[in-house]
Amino acid sequence: MHLRRLAGLAQAVGNGLGAELTMLPLPAPLRLIPLRTLRDAGVAVAASSDYPAGTLSPLAGIQAAVTRRVVDGTVVHQDEGLTVEQALAAYTREAAAALGVAGQAGVLRTGAAADLVELDRDPVRGDPERITGIKVTGTWCAGHRTA
Repeated sequence: MHLRRLAGLAQAVGNGLGAELTMLPLPAPLRLIPLRTLRDAGVAVAASSDYPAGTLSPLAGIQAAVTRRVVDGTVVHQDEGLTVEQALAAYTREAAAALGVAGQAGVLRTGAAADLVELDRDPVRGDPERITGIKVTGTWCAGHRTA
C-alpha cells in the first residue's frame, strides 16, 4: 500500500469523496488505512510509492504511517500508526517479500541485492514529524555507488 496516501485519503473523505469507504464493514476509524490493526492481526504491511500519481518519496510514506498527520495538520487515528522501525520494514523487508524476493532484497546481508541509500540522519532516532526533511546523501545499486 502507498502509506502517503493516508494524508490525501483522509482529506478526500472529509470533502465528501471516497463514499465507497463508508461501505466497508469496519468501524469508522479502521476505514482509513488501519495499519496497526492489520499488523497486529498478522498481516504483512508492505509499502510502496504511487509515483507518478503520488510522491516518489518513501520517507513521506514513513512519516505519514508513523504520525498519521493529514494534509490539513490533523492527526487521524494515531492508534493505527506504526513505529518508525515498522514503517521502514514495510518499505524494505516486507515490500521485498510481497514481490517474492524475500532475503534477496530489502535486507542488508551477504548475497543480497545491496540496493540502498545513505541518509543524513537516522529516522529512528529523530523526530517523526521531521522525517520528510531527511536528505539522501548516497545511493547504491547492486553494491555500486550511483549517487
